[in-house]
Amino acid sequence: MPASPAVWIRARAARRPWAARMSASVRRSWLEGARAAARAIRYGRPAQAPGEASGVILPGLPAALEAQGGRTARAGIRFGQALAGDLLPSAAQLEDELAESVDDFLRRSAPFYGALADETVGRLAPAIAQSVRDRGTISEIAGRIMLRAGLTEGRAFRIARTEVLSAYTFGAHEGAKRDLQSKSRVQFEKVWLSSGDSRVRAIHRQLSGTAVPMDSEFASPTGARLEYPGDRFHGASGADVVQCRCTLTYRPIRDRGRR
Repeated sequence: MPASPAVWIRARAARRPWAARMSASVRRSWLEGARAAARAIRYGRPAQAPGEASGVILPGLPAALEAQGGRTARAGIRFGQALAGDLLPSAAQLEDELAESVDDFLRRSAPFYGALADETVGRLAPAIAQSVRDRGTISEIAGRIMLRAGLTEGRAFRIARTEVLSAYTFGAHEGAKRDLQSKSRVQFEKVWLSSGDSRVRAIHRQLSGTAVPMDSEFASPTGARLEYPGDRFHGASGADVVQCRCTLTYRPIRDRGRR
């Protein structure tokens, strides 16, 4: 198996803590919804249990994803600025000026966050129906609801990895692009970078090493357009974004073709 590129290893290490935080946040939101249903069941109001869960999940999960997504995107900005600093030691630090970009990212991500909440409610409904005669503590009933709904730690982490990649790589690209374009007359291009291991999906193995101008989009073999790995705003489907581990690196256009 070929060794993973150094920049990819660096990006993976930087993203990993954010994936753990996002996963924990998703799990807490799920548990709050399951506990709301469990309280209704425990106290003799089973017919109200689905509504109680929905009343918690539909506002709570998107809010949790937005909060963690914003923090992750800002961390990505700092990572992108560090990459720019490697290429241009005098690059400006413009994180504060990117606040509007983060806000825009979160606004555009809201439908995806809402869809995850809707999907969670859809999973909870039949699980709650199977739990209306359960006995035990609120925590025990909630645990059974979570298990029956398939709201497992592994599922939470898969969701978190997708969301973190989208937010972190967005931030990293914004940070690198702004710094590189602000301090250099040399034009840079971005390069799609996979891990190079056997887990890379075939379509991204084809993309790896592809370079496009900083403000352009990559053309996936699926037909989707992506500004950066994890970009969902140009019509990419799950085939391109779910649990993608790719990242970007940058180089002066004059270095194209060098090894």
